[in-house]
Amino acid sequence: RLRNGLGEDAKLHIVVHSMGNRLVLKALSQWSDADGVSRPIDQLALFAPDVGLNDFREWGPAAVARCRRVSLYTSRHDAALIASKGLHAEQRVGDAFPPVLLEGVETIDCSAIDATSFLGHSYYGSNIDVLADLFMLLKRDHSASQRSHLQQKTSTEGTYWRWTATAPHDLWTWHFDHLAE
Repeated sequence: RLRNGLGEDAKLHIVVHSMGNRLVLKALSQWSDADGVSRPIDQLALFAPDVGLNDFREWGPAAVARCRRVSLYTSRHDAALIASKGLHAEQRVGDAFPPVLLEGVETIDCSAIDATSFLGHSYYGSNIDVLADLFMLLKRDHSASQRSHLQQKTSTEGTYWRWTATAPHDLWTWHFDHLAE
């Protein structure tokens, strides 16, 4: 039903932040495949998820199954997630200490990004580099390996990406004129 009214060639992207990740991930885990669309969502961008590891391990594979690409943005400087970790006594998925890895998810450690925004929790919308990265993800369809400001890192758990440079700031804009029709 989420795709009702969309043409077959339409790309559906979901960008979600903080506790909204719980809602989206749980909904995707309960999604019926009765609509016949194997991967109805093109890109799912999970920013600073305030989701516990156990829930993510339960819900994450369903998100991977229903999305063409899942990107997880994390930071070790996110004070809101550090507080939530203490409250829930469980690491939050958006906390990059250590980076959370799941098969089929591109984990991006944004700890090098300026985290002077409110509690370091709003870096996804207040930092031009992160917005430029999101543009490269959604509009250009670049994987983490195609984004020059990200460097591949390997841990005992697997591979993730770390922010190491300024994201390219080309001239970009979002157009929504077609929605007014």
